[in-house]
Amino acid sequence: MRRMKGSIDRLASGRYRLRITRAGTRVTLGIFDTREEAERIQLAANQVIAEKAAIDPGGVTFGQFAEEWMLRRELERAARAVDREWSVLRRHVLTARFARRPLGALRPKHVQAWLRELARKPAVSAITTKEGVVYRPKDRCLSAQTIKHALRLARQALDAAVMDELIARNPARAKAIKVPSSHAATEPAWTVFTLEEIEALTQPRRRAGRTGPKPLRAQQRHAFAVLAFTGLRLGELKHLRWADVALDGERPRITVRHGASGPTKNGKVHVAALLPQAARWLRSWREHTGQDIGLVFPGPQGRAYGPDYDFGWAAKPGAAGALERAGLGDRGGRVHDLRHSFVSHLLMGSFGERYTIEEAAAQVGHSSAHVTERYGHLAPSHLDAKAARARAGLASIGLGPADGSKTATRESGRDRSGSRVADARGFEPLTFGSGGRRSIQLS
Repeated sequence: MRRMKGSIDRLASGRYRLRITRAGTRVTLGIFDTREEAERIQLAANQVIAEKAAIDPGGVTFGQFAEEWMLRRELERAARAVDREWSVLRRHVLTARFARRPLGALRPKHVQAWLRELARKPAVSAITTKEGVVYRPKDRCLSAQTIKHALRLARQALDAAVMDELIARNPARAKAIKVPSSHAATEPAWTVFTLEEIEALTQPRRRAGRTGPKPLRAQQRHAFAVLAFTGLRLGELKHLRWADVALDGERPRITVRHGASGPTKNGKVHVAALLPQAARWLRSWREHTGQDIGLVFPGPQGRAYGPDYDFGWAAKPGAAGALERAGLGDRGGRVHDLRHSFVSHLLMGSFGERYTIEEAAAQVGHSSAHVTERYGHLAPSHLDAKAARARAGLASIGLGPADGSKTATRESGRDRSGSRVADARGFEPLTFGSGGRRSIQLS
């Protein structure tokens, strides 16, 4: 009988640790409750290693290697959101024409051609039905984020092929490779919801006739309110526990320990102060449910909702989405845009205090202020008001509009569209070439 690779050790806790040597490094594949469970994973890992050892480097295709590489990542628990990565790999990488090419025959031009195909590929929505998951085409192409995710997986798989000495260099790392722009890039990358829109989304409303969409349930309204006033990611909200919510002290705060599939996105525990709006909604939900233990928004049997659950945000066959049910049917946006909106309102001072880039980054748990710079967008109404004040200033020194049109002025804290704006003056565009300092400049 062939000797199994790896060792299983019984720990002081009574659990079992499986370790295996890969490329000269001792790697822990996991800690398990029973020895039988550890042995099953050991057997699966040995099968992967045996199959890989039998591969002819000259004949194995990129698709074969990429699939085996992802399985290794899953066994070694190296993938943070393994279900999402498998989905992107299977739908956008393994279906590529270059995936059928031998590793040694893969060139940068093949990768670039694949990226051009992805830029033209229609996006789809995954709809869960009684018969299974059905993919419904959308009226747009794949987002740049999805294309970049697919490219990242391809690059990482080929990096592994280089480490395994199957190829000399990674063709997906060539400097000439660019993610092509698509028609989707002409649309705003993110939606910033105004405070009025957030209020409409979170307040109870009556059904408009028998044929109108059903109003949002209390759980959905409270969940969206907490997302909008904390900036939590959806996965962080679904795993938030009452033990990590401090509402009754002088300094309300939350501790974020878990994301969609394990640790938080940056792998760190994050403690954030709660804005008064967020604390009010969490108190309201606690009073509504009468619960202050376990998950804040528990799913069936008290467990966390699965990765595809979005509290009814997206439309489903026969069911309207959250925006339509809130009377915002002409408004587009994703549930994650509530996080983007929160960051933008922090920077605009919409909640009563204007945050710097660094302060906003700390509030939402970004790994660095550079991440906040990337999507701390401003609401169009806020920018419209800024432009109106600029025109008024020019007119006061004789440099106003040539057509003599009147410039807009702000009255009672609202712009001409009636949207609420921050009561702050002199907001200047962020200058990225300002060295290490990244803050909001006030006049």
